[in-house]
Amino acid sequence: MTASTAPGFLENSIASPGTAAMMLALTQTIYDEDLAKKLVAKKGLKPVVTEVGGKTSFYDFNERINRAVIGACLNSGLIEKKEQ
Repeated sequence: MTASTAPGFLENSIASPGTAAMMLALTQTIYDEDLAKKLVAKKGLKPVVTEVGGKTSFYDFNERINRAVIGACLNSGLIEKKEQ
């Protein structure tokens, strides 16, 4: 196998959605994030990444993170918005 086709350490490290989430959370560049997303997708998972920033209270941070995660999932098509 060549280096480009051989399964690597990172790909073999994704044993669960939790390890996939940790790998994505630890990326520091867009390039690394894109690579991690591809590796996660190869495992049959659907990756979505978002960011939350700013100085807020714990309650406000929880609100922001919830909105950011739901928004990212809606924008990526991971979850579908349905009218009631």
